[in-house]
Formats: sequence, structure tokens, C-alpha cells
Amino acid sequence: MVVSGRVLVAKPDPAIFALMSTEIEKHLPGIQPEEVVFIDDNAKNIRAATALGWNALHHTNASRPKPVLRALGLPV
Repeated sequence: MVVSGRVLVAKPDPAIFALMSTEIEKHLPGIQPEEVVFIDDNAKNIRAATALGWNALHHTNASRPKPVLRALGLPV
């Protein structure tokens, strides 16, 4: 978990995405960007995550995530 208040960097700053990538890699060595799913309600943050090659889901309502996550092959 990366807490912006602790690292003093906030989304959509690329530095926080680099920190998130490092943290993800610690727990899932060898993970590829296209294997990461990022969900956020801010379009700027979605664009930043997409630029990294992550799957990014713009959360706009409660019914949207499940079908998108299923389409990505996740068990929801």
C-alpha cells in the first residue's frame, strides 16, 4: 500500500505511480504492466495509469467495475 500522505506525493504525479509499481513488484515479482488493474474515480489518474500500460478503470458508478473486471479474467 502506498499512502500519498506518507510519501508526500499524490496522483497523478508519475512519482507515485513509480512507487506503486515498486511496491507491486515486491509482492508480485515479474508482474507485467498489463497485469495491473487500477481503479480510480479521477480521469487524470486513469490517464496516468494507462500511460504505464496498466488496465485502468474509471469508476463512475457501483455497477461498472464487476463486468469490466470479469472481462479482464478476474474472479469477481
